[in-house]
Amino acid sequence: MLIYIVRIRLEIEVKTVRFFLTFFWTLLLINMTSYVVNSMTGGHYDFASASILSVVATLVIFLIAKVIPIETAVEPEHH
Repeated sequence: MLIYIVRIRLEIEVKTVRFFLTFFWTLLLINMTSYVVNSMTGGHYDFASASILSVVATLVIFLIAKVIPIETAVEPEHH
């Protein structure tokens, strides 16, 4: 029983960390890209709009991950 509870707790923590790290890297990369593109085009950098775009991109990434089926590896048969 205790092992089952620990396993469920670990799965929840892994999902939380996966979401946080995906959001962190998306936030970082989109803000960096927004800054570079705006400086190259002569525009102004807006942290808020880049951050909103990163939230949307994070949700799209997780939506795509849910839609793509998970394929399990097939063990080769030994004769």
